[in-house]
Amino acid sequence: MELALAGAVTDRERALAGALEGELLLQEDEVAAAIASLERAVELDPALEGAEPQVADALGRAYVRANDYERAVGVFRRNFEAATVGGDQLRRARFGALLANAYSDSADFAAAEALLGVLVANSAEVVDPLARARIFWSQSRLHARKKEGDSAAHYAELALDVLELSDQSRYAALAHLLLAHIELDRDNPQRALELLEEAEPLVSGSGRPAERANLQLERARAYALVGRQDEAVSLAAAAGPLLEQTTLLEAGRGYALMAKVFAAADRDSRAIELYEEAIERLEVNPSRYLIEAYSELANLYQSAGQPERAIELLRRAVNVQSASDRVLV
Repeated sequence: MELALAGAVTDRERALAGALEGELLLQEDEVAAAIASLERAVELDPALEGAEPQVADALGRAYVRANDYERAVGVFRRNFEAATVGGDQLRRARFGALLANAYSDSADFAAAEALLGVLVANSAEVVDPLARARIFWSQSRLHARKKEGDSAAHYAELALDVLELSDQSRYAALAHLLLAHIELDRDNPQRALELLEEAEPLVSGSGRPAERANLQLERARAYALVGRQDEAVSLAAAAGPLLEQTTLLEAGRGYALMAKVFAAADRDSRAIELYEEAIERLEVNPSRYLIEAYSELANLYQSAGQPERAIELLRRAVNVQSASDRVLV
């Protein structure tokens, strides 16, 4: 990488080398450094996004990982619109799915639904299997965010079928994890364990701490639901070091999942500590996950005979929702 940067002579070459550096940094979870490299690359060559769509993809994803949804939406939307004008169906599906995910994750469900409606209406024109899977995946994520478990599972299964047939191993791993999470929310731990078993070799090869932590935590949740409490607690606790290598949002969601496992095992004191850890991270960029953490922690404090603390947490949840221009739950 240093040789490529040193050997670059023109702005175009320097931009390409910087973009590649940014993509590599993002893979290594160096999010802030990745954003800096990718932004610098686009500044050096404003036409880079149009010529190299993976640069826009990486920049938008980096903004998402930094919890900067406003800028992520900006990147994905301008590339979606450019692909629409240019008649590039493959690129349109790619950035449309990414844009829908960003809308869903930031709880702008109306925008996500409208966009996915357009993508689905034109999906017959999309022949690339990964692009079709992305549309199904985005639909699943939207329904999962809205807590519509049956619909979320249906679209996740469709995405998984397409990915397995096309041998897209990393995306298949993520689809397995998403579907396992949905099945656990639907109280189907045995199905979730089957999915996690299939995902394990795929996730182990990805190298990303967030995905490895998610695998452990979802398995721990499944063990807790089938009564294997000691194994659940042990597995959840082991995910802690992995969570510290992820973004604040990923870590916050992970600690909240860990807290659920400890609460299910009647280890309320530790669950309270873990929810506090989750809230500390999630408060940086308020979302529905923060509201859920406030609510679940309030329940624990109520059970522990501390109603004043429970009421304060519920008040904070209401304030977060009131401060948002969208419904977060």
